[in-house]
Amino acid sequence: MIISDTWQFRMHFFAHVCIHYKCWQNPINFRRLGLATAPVLFAADEHEELDSLIKRRFSRNGDVQRAFHLVLASNGLEQTQFLAKSYGKAAYQSIKSWKNSEAKQELISILDEAIQRAK
Repeated sequence: MIISDTWQFRMHFFAHVCIHYKCWQNPINFRRLGLATAPVLFAADEHEELDSLIKRRFSRNGDVQRAFHLVLASNGLEQTQFLAKSYGKAAYQSIKSWKNSEAKQELISILDEAIQRAK
């Protein structure tokens, strides 16, 4: 569960970063579907306006773009990165005592990649 949470936080982070750099086909669909990602939820702590956007599931014209700009003006991305790193490190601690196996090495490799991306 911790490993999947780590990846989920990373995906939320990269959805926002890639929107900014236009590297995904259309990652803003998270919000067009009415979904609030981790950076949006963290940004809502700083920008109360996001609460109403989330409650109405980003359904009004301009809601998605406004949410995006509020996330960039907050520390939501940084908090999401921190959370991903924390979960990754916790996952690593929970599997480091396992006997060596291909599965363990694969999990460590996935965690290393997630933690490296969080830097």
